[in-house]
Amino acid sequence: MDKFFFVLVNVGNILSVIYNIPQMWHTYKMKKATDISIHFLWMRLTSSIIWVSYCLYYSMWDVLVSWAMSLVSTVMIMYYKIYPGNEMIELREVT
Repeated sequence: MDKFFFVLVNVGNILSVIYNIPQMWHTYKMKKATDISIHFLWMRLTSSIIWVSYCLYYSMWDVLVSWAMSLVSTVMIMYYKIYPGNEMIELREVT
């Protein structure tokens, strides 16, 4: 039974990493997150910090992976929510 839960936690961690990637990529590419609620982001940030702290305190390294990824993705999305930067920078040749 321990092997089953070990596999289950690792599958969950992989899914947690994967499901964050599309939103992070979209936000990074657009350089803004205007379509995401700031209340959602603050609650997700608070929840992630609490869970990361809990996992660190109880040495739950396998669970920490998914919550750390959630924390990183939330901070990145919040950055673009608070500081949108949709200006494209053109690189011109100096002649």
